[in-house]
Amino acid sequence: MNNAKVIVPVLAVLVCVSLSCTFLKERFVDGGGQAKEFNRVAKLPRPDVKTPPSPGALVIRRLAEMDTSVAPLAEQFESSERRAIQKVVDPNSLNSDIADRKEKALSQSGKLPLAFANPSSMLLQTGPPALPGINDGAFVGMLTGSLKSMLAGVQAGDYHKRDNSTEVDKETGVTSVVSVELDVGEDGSTAFGVGINSESIKNGVKVTTEMQAKIDGQDCPNAEGQLPITVKMHLSGQTGDYAYTQDITAFVRIVVDDNADIATISLDTTNGTSRGKIGQQSYGEFGATISYVKEFANDTVSNVRTIQQTDNLTQKDATEMSDAGYATAIGAVVGAVQPAKRGWQNGGCIKIEANSPGTVEISSKTSIPVKVIHKKDGSEITAKLDGVLSGETSIDPTLIPKTAGTLTYVAPGEIRKSATIKLTATSRRGKATLDLTASTGGQQYTVSDKNGPVTFSGQICSLDKAFVIDGKFANGSETQSFTPSSSTGGTVKEQGNSGGCTNSGGGSYTVTLNEQGSGELQWTESIKSSCPPYSVTNTVTFKVPLKPASGLTCP
Repeated sequence: MNNAKVIVPVLAVLVCVSLSCTFLKERFVDGGGQAKEFNRVAKLPRPDVKTPPSPGALVIRRLAEMDTSVAPLAEQFESSERRAIQKVVDPNSLNSDIADRKEKALSQSGKLPLAFANPSSMLLQTGPPALPGINDGAFVGMLTGSLKSMLAGVQAGDYHKRDNSTEVDKETGVTSVVSVELDVGEDGSTAFGVGINSESIKNGVKVTTEMQAKIDGQDCPNAEGQLPITVKMHLSGQTGDYAYTQDITAFVRIVVDDNADIATISLDTTNGTSRGKIGQQSYGEFGATISYVKEFANDTVSNVRTIQQTDNLTQKDATEMSDAGYATAIGAVVGAVQPAKRGWQNGGCIKIEANSPGTVEISSKTSIPVKVIHKKDGSEITAKLDGVLSGETSIDPTLIPKTAGTLTYVAPGEIRKSATIKLTATSRRGKATLDLTASTGGQQYTVSDKNGPVTFSGQICSLDKAFVIDGKFANGSETQSFTPSSSTGGTVKEQGNSGGCTNSGGGSYTVTLNEQGSGELQWTESIKSSCPPYSVTNTVTFKVPLKPASGLTCP
């Protein structure tokens, strides 16, 4: 995998388009007016993660309109496809409990890293629909769009993965094959494709269904704020003499403004549907261009057209076909746009590079160089940078109109004061935040004290940085290594020897300071003393005073 990282887990916002079965009547087929119903985009609560959708069941329900005998197969196809989906998703899931190891393990394995914190949460549940039920088409379209958005955190590179699974249900006789593909190009473009094919025998007649869907394009806006996406989908099924096919294509262009918000969305979409008895099928192919200001608002519909149709296509069939086709296309576009937006607005595309001042002297001034980098190609970009200080005393400037630039942090005139500098970068290419920390960590300290049989000595240049305390006793010595998680505590490890025995272990420590600047260091650790062939483990606690010092020389 060339320059590609394992996909970062993300939890997608689940959305759907709320549409009626006749919302496009006399709008697209007959070519007039604006489709105001496209504005009715609503966020849904999370679905049942144990029940992913079944495109095969959707197609069976379509076929059942022509051949009612296949209707009972819908539930069987749904059960088989859900199991097949889980079989291909589960082995490629990321366990959040092993986050530190997942990137290395997955990058070296042959498994496809779908990278779901909970994989099934992305597979949208449809439930039993009422026929003709165009919302089903929208949900299927959104499945691929939501999954594709997971790729936003992957760096540009030549990266290709494929995986598949087969589920054979001996009881029902349904066989389902699920395949997925992930691609990341050198230009930073990504693609996600999913295919679900199922078949069975009903009354001696073979019944087949197929869904192929793919969304590809850029996940991050370019220098002009443009983000192109292409959506393609194919649904089909056949039972005996009857067949159903639906093909969708949508070319989407999003334009992002300087605040990383959506300025406009436009899509040019075509959809073609055929159904009926083989040799007597009706077919219609339709197209339109739909433009939005902001995010799916103030729509304008143009270039409405009937591309081709058969002579036997009725007005009712044409309306129903185009309704379902546009709903599927819009569903896929919403499914792609919403998660992609979260990606570029939450650090998926750009990052701020700046170093925290850390521990500084009282009343000091610290210069902080800041620049913004594109995550995909590593280039430096121009962004607006806002800085907000929580704590004392000040930062200047609070706004850099165009990065790169330099901030100056002025520290307070007292010890043990802390501050957080929250940086926010916004541009047409995305948005990112970064928190920097600063602290007048107080004085330096020395340790020289006897605690029980052990005499400790050492120096601490900063309570925010790792330090070492040495201990000596009658028949041996030890070294205590302290690693702070904050200026008031952290973890400690011991290594030592005693009369030919080795001592090792660790625990935690705390620091308590008083108003006069001195304080106390206390740690508790579990120590294993090994004197082969014997060993013993004890838990011990030590306390030593911290004496203020200055001018210490530290490594």
